Amino acid sequence: MLVACGGGQQAASPTPVANTAPTPAPVPEAKVAAAPTGMAGVLAKLDQFADAICKCTDKACIDQQTQELTKWGQEISKEDHSADKPTDQEAARAAATSQRMSDCMVKVLTPASGAGAKP
Repeated sequence: MLVACGGGQQAASPTPVANTAPTPAPVPEAKVAAAPTGMAGVLAKLDQFADAICKCTDKACIDQQTQELTKWGQEISKEDHSADKPTDQEAARAAATSQRMSDCMVKVLTPASGAGAKP
């Protein structure tokens, strides 16, 4: 007795599995924003110092930040900033940032009033 299987057609072989990852699509180059320069750069740096000082919780942190601020101030004072005269708005922003730094330092460096304080 003869039994025929499949009518003479061969079974399709499975697709081979690759053991390597496909090549990823190229990633477009990220555009890195240039650091601000001139008065915008100075104001941005002042904001960074104010943020850092306002995160301080002790005198050691305040001391470190003010030392870095002083060092930065000395470095930029050596540069020619004659063309960087601040506008009234920029001067007001710098003053407000300086006041914010000062307020944060006072909060950390001033002993807490309240307990045992007399009017």
